Amino acid sequence: ALAILGALAYYLNANPDAFSTATPTPTTSAEPATLWSLDTANLLSFSVVDNVNKVTFSAAVDANGIWTITQPQPGEADQTQLSSLASSLDFLYVNRTITETVNLADFGLLPPAYVLEVIQRDGSALKAGIGNKDPFDTAYYVLREGEANAVLVGSFSLDTFLGLPAAPPFVVPTPAATLEELLPLPGVGTPTSP
Repeated sequence: ALAILGALAYYLNANPDAFSTATPTPTTSAEPATLWSLDTANLLSFSVVDNVNKVTFSAAVDANGIWTITQPQPGEADQTQLSSLASSLDFLYVNRTITETVNLADFGLLPPAYVLEVIQRDGSALKAGIGNKDPFDTAYYVLREGEANAVLVGSFSLDTFLGLPAAPPFVVPTPAATLEELLPLPGVGTPTSP
């Protein structure tokens, strides 16, 4: 085996142009498809409707980038969580498009268990119904509004959104300090005079 490698190395050194006529084949890396192509900087609001439990979560962002929860009840939003969720709307990757003729009801899409809707500042709306999980429990069947073919979107990216109607990310109030925490008690931790 060493003799063959040695002979090959000798041949390539003696004939450097032996493989110079080969044309490299460019490699293309297809970008993974996302559920929608959107500019999250132009996001106005998004909502998740839980059709099973009849609860809706909705949040809107103002011109200063401050999020407010409008449903299921109005309230102050956890800015970090909602900003992160809004940014991730552009990263809902499609694992597979189902092009075979299928009954969408078999995927839980007629009617869908959930509806995710995004409204942009220009007034355009993006909407998708979300149905059952796939047999491997790794993705949800999703049907974008206006399309006939369902797609599979990873459950890890959708589960957080689907939990919003039941557990909206409201700001958790900081517990008020007690009087004992604010005022030192006499004789405790206070220096005494000699």
